[in-house]
Amino acid sequence: MSSIATTPSSTFHEARDPGVARMFEAYVKTFELPENAVLAAFRKLVHEDHHLLEYSVKLDEGKVHPARFAMIYSGDMRARFDRILEFFKEVMAASTGRLDASLIAAIVRDLDLTKVDFCACGFDLRPNVDDCRFKFWAWVKDQPLKVDQLLELYGAPPSVLDLILGNDLPVGCDMDLRGNTRMKLYPSFTAEDRANRAIRRRLEATLSAPALALMPRVERLNVSFDPDHSRVLHLQLLPHQLPAMLAELGLAGHPVIERASALGLRVHVVSLAESALGAPMPRPMNLYFIPRRAPSGEV
Repeated sequence: MSSIATTPSSTFHEARDPGVARMFEAYVKTFELPENAVLAAFRKLVHEDHHLLEYSVKLDEGKVHPARFAMIYSGDMRARFDRILEFFKEVMAASTGRLDASLIAAIVRDLDLTKVDFCACGFDLRPNVDDCRFKFWAWVKDQPLKVDQLLELYGAPPSVLDLILGNDLPVGCDMDLRGNTRMKLYPSFTAEDRANRAIRRRLEATLSAPALALMPRVERLNVSFDPDHSRVLHLQLLPHQLPAMLAELGLAGHPVIERASALGLRVHVVSLAESALGAPMPRPMNLYFIPRRAPSGEV
């Protein structure tokens, strides 16, 4: 594999805290996650690195899939990329399959690492190691030539390009141990972006009315795209809007949220298909949790 985020955010800073490992173990126990070689490799990373660990739960047709994690890094990007690659190599060593890291190499090639604030690696745990899914993510900032290169590599159609504004781009890839890989883009919009008239008009011309109605109630919106280029909304919720938003999404008092809260975790991001807004309950969605107080105390 050549040297090289889930849900992007700009509020995390490097920290080392053994409480990260303790919370991870409590989560594994609470949600009764199956032990396998992938979880063992990630456990090693968690116990060694102690950065910000994000927990994700997928809710789909009444089923709960809680075994989804992302380790979010800042600091020395070269060292972080090398550690992420080491994790992927450990996973492959425990499997008969292989991860295709060609997209990771393409993302990192000619990248100015001084302009990458955050990166992440993660995985979706499945009982069978070869069924697990793996993720890499980095936030490319102020690198217009690199952004153009990535858009060309992605093969972005106009419906995607309409949401690529400026020279910053969160980008990543999904992989599995059968050699499948897919590039992901996560254009990001903050309240400051929405105050810009040109950006606001672009969003109004692109997003649906239900999506636009949500924007004043979120701190940040990231948009990703399914293989058919339909949009997935990642809503970083404003704290004072959180209870009402969860209720509107049919999540008030949800057992998963209650169990996570008992561990000291809070909902940070909710993601769902844009087309699901206004659809009957229950809607497939992902919940992303972080500690109520992130290791750095910045969140």
